[in-house]
Amino acid sequence: MTDGTKGFVAFGALSLAVATIAGAAASHALGSLDARSLSMFETAVRFQFYHGLALLVVPLLRERFGRPLGITLAAWAFVAGTLLFCGTLYARALGAPPVLGSLAPIGGSAFILGWIALAVGVTRGR
Repeated sequence: MTDGTKGFVAFGALSLAVATIAGAAASHALGSLDARSLSMFETAVRFQFYHGLALLVVPLLRERFGRPLGITLAAWAFVAGTLLFCGTLYARALGAPPVLGSLAPIGGSAFILGWIALAVGVTRGR
């Protein structure tokens, strides 16, 4: 496994740890949030889990399909999406200014582009 791939796996694993902590906090310690904020928080946890798991699979896909650029781009897009989409939703749910919410669509777009890049990467790989 290359250093770059190790970085994606490490980010994915740490992202899953953070999502687990955030999910536990949402179910136990964040009872003071209103329904909309709690829903936003739970959406962030769910998306962080999906994309953290996707990052754990990157090394297998790169090994299987010969390291095509699309798979690497997908991994970077999943990292960006996690930081921008999930990070924004967490912050907004906890009371950050609404203007911060303008970053969420950028993160969501990164997730979508990541899945498209992954599809292209595996179809163009060996």
